[in-house]
Amino acid sequence: METSLKVIEEALPYLLQGLYMTVLISIVSIIISLVIGLVACFMRMSKYAILRYPAAIYVNLIRGTPILIQILFIYFGAPSVLDIHL
Repeated sequence: METSLKVIEEALPYLLQGLYMTVLISIVSIIISLVIGLVACFMRMSKYAILRYPAAIYVNLIRGTPILIQILFIYFGAPSVLDIHL
């Protein structure tokens, strides 16, 4: 029992660092998705067709593809387009 507590005690800083990073990534992704969603919403509600149609295509494309396909597309497509290495 004593060795189990020692392992937890040694791992606690790493676990807290992982928790911090998880919360940070979640907050940043929520803010980014909120901005993108609001822009798409306002474009979709616009009376101008030049704004409404691209927003409709974007919304239908995102809603029409499974999330796993989107994740794979970002994972394999982003490095080649943005020249980043994962």
